[in-house]
Amino acid sequence: MTKIRTFKDIVQQSFFDEIENRVSLYVEQNFSVMDFNSNKENSVDEAHVQEHELYRIVAYDSIGDTLTFDAIVVADIDIYRVTRHNDFQDTARKWFRVSCSVDVVDGFSNFKILNVDDEYDHNVNDHSDRLDDNLVPVISTADIERYAEDILRNVYPEALDSPHEGQCREIRRTA
Repeated sequence: MTKIRTFKDIVQQSFFDEIENRVSLYVEQNFSVMDFNSNKENSVDEAHVQEHELYRIVAYDSIGDTLTFDAIVVADIDIYRVTRHNDFQDTARKWFRVSCSVDVVDGFSNFKILNVDDEYDHNVNDHSDRLDDNLVPVISTADIERYAEDILRNVYPEALDSPHEGQCREIRRTA
């Protein structure tokens, strides 16, 4: 049995079959409007996913019991075009963002796929409100102050309204 070390491992082991099936279904239902960037053929009559790979997980910081995340899936898709004179076949690699949610109260339960998007650009990195592979927030130095205020607003909002006496003495000494 494989050791589970990261959230990606949990998704791979517990939910990836469902994610694979949803991506395959998405391709079957939408291949006629998808852009495959094929060298041989622009118009497609048939498409079938051959391979799926869970490339990475992008989990998002949330308050509450539900964790939202995107499963970034790379799929190799066989595409076909049939004409009176020729049959064309090509294989295209396509990136998908599969948006999901899971409850985290009693383990990882109530898994849901919210959306599948085939316009994912794997070259763009958006780090806002993101968690790393161990579900620890990724915070840029520019955002530390905002996160601190958010924590105080949720845990101890009075601290934002008026500073504590100890803080006032410290401010007077430095002034």
